[in-house]
Amino acid sequence: MTLSSLPIDEITYQDLLTFCEEKHKEDIDLNYKSDFPNDLARLLSAFANTQGGTVLIGIKERGKSREPICPPEGIIGPQDVIRQRILNIAFDSIYPPIEPENSVIQIPDTERFVALIRVAATRAIHAVERRSRIYIRSFDNNRGYELASLPDLRWLWDQRESSILLRDQFLKRASERANGTAIKFGDDTSRSEWESSPHLIVSCIPAYPQKPVVLSTRKLLEIADSLPQVRSPWGSVDRKVPWTLNHWRTIPSAVCLSERGSSGFSQYVEIGVFGHMYFDFLISRRAVNTLLVPKPTNESRIFAYIVLSYIDVALRYSSSFLNNIHFRWPLVVSSELQGVRNLLLQYERPASRNLLAQEFLSRPSTDNSMVLLRKEINAEVLEDSYKAYVYESAQALLWAFGVGWQESDIANWLGHETS
Repeated sequence: MTLSSLPIDEITYQDLLTFCEEKHKEDIDLNYKSDFPNDLARLLSAFANTQGGTVLIGIKERGKSREPICPPEGIIGPQDVIRQRILNIAFDSIYPPIEPENSVIQIPDTERFVALIRVAATRAIHAVERRSRIYIRSFDNNRGYELASLPDLRWLWDQRESSILLRDQFLKRASERANGTAIKFGDDTSRSEWESSPHLIVSCIPAYPQKPVVLSTRKLLEIADSLPQVRSPWGSVDRKVPWTLNHWRTIPSAVCLSERGSSGFSQYVEIGVFGHMYFDFLISRRAVNTLLVPKPTNESRIFAYIVLSYIDVALRYSSSFLNNIHFRWPLVVSSELQGVRNLLLQYERPASRNLLAQEFLSRPSTDNSMVLLRKEINAEVLEDSYKAYVYESAQALLWAFGVGWQESDIANWLGHETS
């Protein structure tokens, strides 16, 4: 029998006993440990860096035969403490973290246990010891791993590059769907507005995608339908995601919601089975000469608070989705303005009623696109840190338009969002 194909929650002590009695030898994808090893982080990272495998803690090896001793002797519990210790090592001592399957199986009529850990191969390069060392799997020594050589590192790097390529493909395909005609526009006016307006693109994508996190688009559709709508923190700003609940449709390996009407509130949202999220928001622009005290210009303006409110709702919605699927691994979070050359930025507060609004207008932008945010983070910090990312986006937005606000001014301006 094999322990690699059975659902891990269904593996029993009898399955372990049968496996031992069959005398499966340690191999490139199998390792026995008599007790909880101090170097488990190295071993698990080595499995993830190579081709995956199984670690059995609580089973001794017979001499140098690489065969297990039956029956297993086990290790001392408690069961929950053993399981949590494994997860802590996988998440806290390895970067990027790995996602091991693990089951702690009690030996009948004893207070001892066997810990079964299964590790999948990944496309990331996993390092330990404060990201200073990279190991690969080896069964030529009693440790079960060895420090990666230069050829090994070259192979690992190729694996990593293929993962980054996959990440880029997510963005490209989502952009093509957002701007394509497979999903119809409301009318010719809405299509023209979508194609001629500035856009804000926000994405939260696994840094090293390798396998689906959600197993089917049907399940993904259920999750999307269950997520609550997220609204702008500014009470006077009508911005939310998604605009309409329960209008999701399935597409290859993802679900999307396309609302490209002519109201100026158009958006495209995509959620993928790999755990990625993509938002495309139309940013309405208005003529400067509509201000109460007009300036002698034909230039158009966009509003800082609208851009930042969309970034806010997109990050909070992403956090809600990632929490729902228990995603805890590295993400690349980014936001980018597109199509803004020669536009001005109006940066007064959303609730203000300043009659001289032109005093809060920037100079025309010389750039057509602006990257406002691009960070690699661990997913679990997004919920607590999204305000800091909105702040970074605000700083980048103002400076890109030539507005030289000090950091304290930006912080005070954004402080309005929690009032």
